[in-house]
Amino acid sequence: MTKKAYLSQPVSLDRRISYHAERLARMRRDADAVSSLWGEHVVSASAEAPYVRKMEQIEELEAKISEECDLYERLRLQVEEVIRRLPEEKMRLALQYHYLEGMPFSQVGDRLYMDRGTAFRWAARGLQCLELPEDPVCISSELCNECL
Repeated sequence: MTKKAYLSQPVSLDRRISYHAERLARMRRDADAVSSLWGEHVVSASAEAPYVRKMEQIEELEAKISEECDLYERLRLQVEEVIRRLPEEKMRLALQYHYLEGMPFSQVGDRLYMDRGTAFRWAARGLQCLELPEDPVCISSELCNECL
């Protein structure tokens, strides 16, 4: 894995968690819509099945989101530690803002009171000095096909 790919993982995983959370909200709304139909009519076994399936899917997605949140926390802590080992403060900040906060280099430059090109150069120097951990957390082995 490249250094850029390693550092890009927290933002990717955060987006994936957000996607799953939005999907979960839609699934809950759908389940509520199905359950509201039950109040007015006698429920048959065929009407109950979609609701039960939807609730099972909701539980599975909640478990997946929980696992992803745990993975995100481990990954973010590891990436923060790797960045913290860099020798220069400007390198650390440029990499932190760009890779952990997801800021474009123009915004990183504004935050650090420098132009975009200078922020990019500090980040590039930081990447050169960066040493990946021996056992890096990797999300690529656990990619969600729906999110690709």
